[in-house]
Amino acid sequence: MEKITPLPWQAEIAPEHTWIRAENGYLVCDVQDQSKDREEANAKFIAQACNNHKPLLESLKGLLKQVKQVPGLSSAGAILLLEAAKSAEQAITKAEEPWKSQ
Repeated sequence: MEKITPLPWQAEIAPEHTWIRAENGYLVCDVQDQSKDREEANAKFIAQACNNHKPLLESLKGLLKQVKQVPGLSSAGAILLLEAAKSAEQAITKAEEPWKSQ
């Protein structure tokens, strides 16, 4: 994941443009939409999602590790917990997929 422009990113909104910039000033992307409101919302969402991707992924990995250490996971009462763990594993795999080739 180190090959991306360094985080954090911020939405830069002005009447004539909507950009996402890195803290170091680099332009990450120009966000365009026919609706200025949607353009701004998209830029803010992209920046927030990118800035929080790694912390959320690490948190989910930590949670999954703890869930797998809970004694008695084979009992009937733990089925929901196991399903949640499987869902977490799938989310981790999907979230890491773009970064595996870098």
